[in-house]
Amino acid sequence: MLRKDHCESGLSGDTLLLWTLPGSLMHGRRPMLRSLCGLMGGPTKAGIARVHPRICVIGAGFGGFYTALSLLESRLPPLSRPDITLLDRNNRFVFLPMLYETLNGDVDEWEIAPKVEDLLDLPRRHVRFQQAEVDGLDLSGKNVHVLTRETSTGVIRQQSIPYDKLVIALGSVPILDLVPGAMEHAFPFATLDHAKRLKNELDRIKRSRTRGISVVVVGGGYSGVEVACAVAEKLSSQAKVTILSRGQVLESSTPHNRETGIEALKKLDVDMREGLTVSRVESQAVECFTIQGNAHEKISANLIVWTAGIAQNPLLSKLGLPLLDNGRLKVTDSLQVVDYPDIYALGDCAGYKDNRGFEAASTAQQAMQQANAVSNSLQAEILGGRPRPYRYQHLGEMLVLGRSNASVDGLGGVRLQGIEALVARRAAYLARMPTPRHRVKVAARWATQPVETIWGEDVFSL
Repeated sequence: MLRKDHCESGLSGDTLLLWTLPGSLMHGRRPMLRSLCGLMGGPTKAGIARVHPRICVIGAGFGGFYTALSLLESRLPPLSRPDITLLDRNNRFVFLPMLYETLNGDVDEWEIAPKVEDLLDLPRRHVRFQQAEVDGLDLSGKNVHVLTRETSTGVIRQQSIPYDKLVIALGSVPILDLVPGAMEHAFPFATLDHAKRLKNELDRIKRSRTRGISVVVVGGGYSGVEVACAVAEKLSSQAKVTILSRGQVLESSTPHNRETGIEALKKLDVDMREGLTVSRVESQAVECFTIQGNAHEKISANLIVWTAGIAQNPLLSKLGLPLLDNGRLKVTDSLQVVDYPDIYALGDCAGYKDNRGFEAASTAQQAMQQANAVSNSLQAEILGGRPRPYRYQHLGEMLVLGRSNASVDGLGGVRLQGIEALVARRAAYLARMPTPRHRVKVAARWATQPVETIWGEDVFSL
């Protein structure tokens, strides 16, 4: 006979108890017992003690959204399927690596920023999305406190969302307040709203046909280079684009991508200024000094775009969870928050270090791999198993360098540039788009677009 405490969860209302089982199932057959407990919804010793365990996911970016999607697509037994609540202050999932293509109109908003409700095909069993602002956590009572705004009245209400397992996937935020004037005069580029605002300004300049426009892009990393190429190509002879970099332009990229990126900037006549730190931003100028601090310079600018630096989401410091010195959450090798095994953290907010001691990069591929790992660990816990260590596999780097140019440095030594890299990049991102239905819609859209609007007129010379 099976004692009821083998599968009893201890939670009222949702607990299924196994009182009796044939003796043949009990003798030396713990895996079978574990499976049966999972099928009935009750856990084993290491599992989640609930039928339809409640999993709350904070953040609908790459980390959070793909965690929820992976759980929804899992093949858990019916009674073990979790009830998922996905929270985000915005109602769109933004495919950030393709944000640059919006500046030239190469992609539409719905393609790279679909509504979360549409992707999840809501209403749907076992998942709900709530557009809300997280206000804090009740760690002992396992509740997430959120603020919601009523559409009709504008009244802000507070509510609590209970959870059995919590996934925190808060992305980073751009840093503008450390440099005087940056917040008032610069155009940041990190979100869909930022991209729309910058595109509107570029469209205005282009319509005005004004020449001699000076554009300064602050930041010489991937984002800065991709923005600089898009702006230089869009405004063409109307503007002179300058990119300011504290170190070398594309300093942290692979040699192939750096060489290709530098070549693209030169071809577009972008002025590269290296070894400069911005000290002040004015309405029509940027003040900077050399790293050595022995020279100051003021660079005139009609338009200033800010891509330099990110910081942790300020909400992290209000959650009452252990933090590293850099503001990220302390996590184990299975991405569980230290001292809080029921809470996972991933993406930009997780202080994960690989086996070489290097901190995880803030990239989409890192967040997607972590999302898959967290989902697998949660499924294992639901079935009575234990979380699994996360191991990152670098799959290469890609960057877009205008409408007809890109660079790919991929897994296995695959290196491409130009049209071939652009096609490969599009294909890779199409494969990573969320949900099969959205991938089909985007693929159909790209297939029916005039080829030259995607890859430029040079495609016909291949």
